[in-house]
Amino acid sequence: MADKKILDNELLDDDQLDNVAGGTYTETFKDIDHFKNYCGIHFSGDKSEKREQLRDLLWANGVKLKDHGGNEANEYYLLNPNGTVASRVDRDTALGFAGANIKQKQALGLPVY
Repeated sequence: MADKKILDNELLDDDQLDNVAGGTYTETFKDIDHFKNYCGIHFSGDKSEKREQLRDLLWANGVKLKDHGGNEANEYYLLNPNGTVASRVDRDTALGFAGANIKQKQALGLPVY
């Protein structure tokens, strides 16, 4: 574990933040890779733009992503058809739910966003 006193006075750049244990950059980019590999969806732009695209993709497919930044874990919520939160779920459930919706839309030739 990192020495808290050392970290109190150190500013980390984006690349260093990517490697913080439990950091949401790592978690978020694993989610992006999941949709790239599972659904063939490609994200473009810088890190912030890709994170925004992921949030939009999840929202359009029934999942709200709450990305706290820093080293707090992401939170995932399933949405009702009217866009209100139905329940908090774990990452695997959220990605599976959104992925199934995306695959169904792709099969029907509908936009996934």
